Amino acid sequence: MNGFKRTKVQSLTLGEKLKTIRDNKRASLSDISRNTRIQIEYLECLEQGAYDKLPADVYVKGFLKAFAEYLNADEKDLIRSFKKEKSIQKSIKGDNSKKNDYKKISLSNFSVNPRIISIVLITILFIGMSLYLYNKLDSFVSTPELVVLNPDENSVVYKSQILVSGRTDEGNEVFINNQPVLVDENGSFKENLILRSGINMITVRSVNRFDKEAIREVSVDARYEVKNPEEEDTAENQEDNQGQENTSTQEDSGNENSSESTDSDLQSDVNNTSEQDSSPVDNS
Repeated sequence: MNGFKRTKVQSLTLGEKLKTIRDNKRASLSDISRNTRIQIEYLECLEQGAYDKLPADVYVKGFLKAFAEYLNADEKDLIRSFKKEKSIQKSIKGDNSKKNDYKKISLSNFSVNPRIISIVLITILFIGMSLYLYNKLDSFVSTPELVVLNPDENSVVYKSQILVSGRTDEGNEVFINNQPVLVDENGSFKENLILRSGINMITVRSVNRFDKEAIREVSVDARYEVKNPEEEDTAENQEDNQGQENTSTQEDSGNENSSESTDSDLQSDVNNTSEQDSSPVDNS
């Protein structure tokens, strides 16, 4: 065997190095925080290796530099250990995304300036314009809303007319069985419709300004009695005949009365003539 002795080299993590340096200098975390202005939470995260809870790397490097200056440690060695361990953690977790290089340490460092205000206003304006254009595009490519409130599908009525009502988008035109109806400012409409006896198919159509249309069809069963046209004609003829008979009867009665009057007048004339003939003649 050769004369070399095998010595076990133990590599310390960054957290172990920081804690060892701090113990050797007999400095507490409170002392280091007070003299370096590093928050105690960040010092604990460095010693525990919880790098995901630390701010951006540029701030961590500043922490290590201040720590090294205060405790007279090797600044480069500490920063090198930090980079190596963080790289290993990223490889293990599979985190390849880039993190923000300027993470805020506290809200006290945040300041509002005209540039930020301008960016916020432009962003809000851009979002508003995008939503407006999206709504317009949606109105252009989509069919309008159309809801028939009355009558219900497959409803049964016992009269010859029904009220058709519903609502649609504001500004649309509505047609019921191809007949235009009035639509108010809220998009509501209603119209009375004459039904024929039996099954009636009611077609409601809404058309927007882009000629996009929505169609709803409702079936209504109208059950009411309808007189047979032949029976109606027979009844009318009977009424006409009855009227004519009444008229003829009145005319016959008038004629009889007239004949009786004429006969009476003739009899009166005859009587008068007879009286004149029977009267004495004046011989003088």
